[in-house]
Amino acid sequence: MILQTEKNILVHLFITAKTPLPSRMIIYGSHGKIVIPDYWKASSATLYDNTDHATSLQVTQNSEFVFEIQHFNQLWSQHQLTSPVMTPTLTCHTVAIIEDLYRQWTTSI
Repeated sequence: MILQTEKNILVHLFITAKTPLPSRMIIYGSHGKIVIPDYWKASSATLYDNTDHATSLQVTQNSEFVFEIQHFNQLWSQHQLTSPVMTPTLTCHTVAIIEDLYRQWTTSI
């Protein structure tokens, strides 16, 4: 994906995952669930109540990375090397959580 910022800076994002699973998210709650197909570029979702009644939801939005890109541009223009939002400590903590989940998933197969 290539995006252009307000100051005509081109940003190239490349994310990949090696998995045969569909790119969808299901959020379960006490009153039903929300199914989001292709959640990386979601513009629609379906809300299911406990009786399986479906309600379609449509959303028009910018790129899923628009806020991250805006934040990066702000930091860059202020010559900041680290984010006060996603600190190095928080980043390491998040990676540790993902690693722990990955270990749980791979050992349960």
